[in-house]
Amino acid sequence: MSENLNMSYKINSLLIVLFAILFNFNIFAAQKAQKTIVIYDIDDTIKTTHIGNFSDKTKYAFFTDNLFAGSNILLNYMVKEFGGNDKLSYVTNAPEWLMKKYHTEFIKGNNFPNSSIYFKVGQNHKVNTITKLIIAANPSRVVLVGDNGEKDIEYYHQITQKFAQSGIQFLQFIHTVYKTDGNKFLALYPDQVAFATPLEILFEIYFARAVDNNTEFYKTAHDIAAELLAHVSSSDGHGPQAIPKWVDCRDLRWNPQWSQLLSNIPEKRDVFQLILDRCLSPKN
Repeated sequence: MSENLNMSYKINSLLIVLFAILFNFNIFAAQKAQKTIVIYDIDDTIKTTHIGNFSDKTKYAFFTDNLFAGSNILLNYMVKEFGGNDKLSYVTNAPEWLMKKYHTEFIKGNNFPNSSIYFKVGQNHKVNTITKLIIAANPSRVVLVGDNGEKDIEYYHQITQKFAQSGIQFLQFIHTVYKTDGNKFLALYPDQVAFATPLEILFEIYFARAVDNNTEFYKTAHDIAAELLAHVSSSDGHGPQAIPKWVDCRDLRWNPQWSQLLSNIPEKRDVFQLILDRCLSPKN
C-alpha cells in the first residue's frame, strides 16, 4: 500500500514539474511573439542633414531643430505600441566626439523618444551594433529604418541575411531622399520598402499586423498628416520640413493599399497631392 502511495506521489510530483516547465515555456514564447525592437538611423532619416551635399551637411549636421516633419510623432507612437523607450535604439555612423552634443540635443529638443544613441565605433559599426542588439533582445520582429544617402540599404540587407534562419520578421524602411544612380545611391533590395514621409512606415507596420489599436493608429496618421501639411515650405534648413527641396524621392513606389488607409483621415487629398507632386509626378 505504501509503495503505491509513494509511486502516486512521485507521478504527481513529476506532472507538477512538467506542467511548470510547459507553463513557463508558453509564457516565454508569448513574450517573444509580442516583442518588437526598432532600430533608427538619424541623419537623412529623421534629421534633414543632406548628407549627399558637402556644403549643406557641414551646416545642417550641427543644427538641432531640423527634423523631417512627423518623424517624432511616428517614433513616439511606435515605442508606445511596442512597450517603451527601451525597444528603440538610434544607431548612427556619426562619430561621438563630433556629434554627441548635437544629436543628443536634436533628440531631446524635438520630442523624440529618449532612447539610447549608438555612435560609430570601429569598422562595420552598424552591422556589428545592430547584431548585438538583436541577440540581446531576442525579438520576434525587428524594424530597421534608414536612408539611401549612405549604406543603410546594404547594412540592413547584411543583417537580415545573418538572421535568415532565426524566424525573426524584419521590416526594412529606406528613406529615399536621393535618386538611385547605381553608384553612390543604390537601389533597394526587394524586401526593403521606400518611404518619403513617416505615413508610409505607419501604414506598413499596420499591414504587417505589428499594431492593432485602430483608434490610436488613425489618430497618429491624422497627427502626422497635419504636421506634414504645416511644414511643406522651408528652405533655410531650420525647423521641421515635410519634404525638403533638396530631396529627390522619385524612387518611391506608392502602394495602393496605403490609399485605403489614407482615405480615412481628413487630410487625405492634400497629403497625397504633396507626395504626388514631389515624388510621383513624371514631370520631376
